[in-house]
Amino acid sequence: MWTPSPPPALVEVNGARLPVQATEEGTASWYGARFHGRLTANGEIFDKHALTAAHLTMDLPSLARVTRLDTGASVIVRVNDRGPYIEGRVIDLSRAAAEALDFVDEGLAEVRIEALGPADAHDRAAVSRIVRGPGARTAAQR
Repeated sequence: MWTPSPPPALVEVNGARLPVQATEEGTASWYGARFHGRLTANGEIFDKHALTAAHLTMDLPSLARVTRLDTGASVIVRVNDRGPYIEGRVIDLSRAAAEALDFVDEGLAEVRIEALGPADAHDRAAVSRIVRGPGARTAAQR
């Protein structure tokens, strides 16, 4: 007898409720100044101040929620680049995303990535925003 699957988790992004399509856990790192202003893998210009990320296999551009496992702080990012290319890492975040998760000084953090599906390919403004979670802080609180 079949058992019904639980409904997918939904994540609110700019008023829309997006289903979580896949999850992955591992180590996140961040990249910034050296790549600022360069082209990303999908042709966008990398902005270290935008909430963006690089992943090896996710469709480009797509949206993902990244949650820091030890604090519960989360951020929605636009995945628009390829990487990381260092073994043992699952995602490279922009400096802004690393700041939102409060791991710039540490350089690395254990995270859960939730793939939310395609991003608007024509919206180059990185429409992501911080999602509040336990331990999340605003810029004014840092």
